[in-house]
Amino acid sequence: MKAERSRDVELGVHWTGSGWLARATWFSQRQRDLIGFDPVTFASVNIGHSANRGIELAADGDTGYGKLGLDATFQDPRDTDTDKPLARRARTLVTASYRVPVFGWDSGAYLRYNGRRTDIDPVSFAAVQARARTTLGLSTQHALSANWTIGAKVDNVTNSRTPEVLGYTAPRRTVLFTLRGNWQ
Repeated sequence: MKAERSRDVELGVHWTGSGWLARATWFSQRQRDLIGFDPVTFASVNIGHSANRGIELAADGDTGYGKLGLDATFQDPRDTDTDKPLARRARTLVTASYRVPVFGWDSGAYLRYNGRRTDIDPVSFAAVQARARTTLGLSTQHALSANWTIGAKVDNVTNSRTPEVLGYTAPRRTVLFTLRGNWQ
């Protein structure tokens, strides 16, 4: 295995005002010896030359009652030696979240979309298009004092069975309870 080498260029603009932050970032990446995985031999391999170009967009701000967050990435990850898409990398990724105060609790929901992507069929080892995956999550937290918070988070509320990677079981609905302390 050879170490990955990369050359990256980013150009971004940021705007803040009226309780909002917005940004747009164009990026271009070129890699040599990108580390990949061969599902037939279960070995790590180097991908000679690859590239990824795209744009990331984000907006976060106060809607008057709650906070809205939007993030999106539109990209074209490719093996430039074969001119084929890189495996397991979606061209479109989008997350939307909304948080509101409810009876002293900071509560919210988020929706994550991971678009279609090239993957390897675990039976035939042929290149196939994996289905897009969308998951919904809920979270809440409450300050017990200046230094202590309790919270709960439910990820994959709808218990989506669409796998993130073909051949692996999709992560099921999970519930996480937290008690967080802060010492200064």
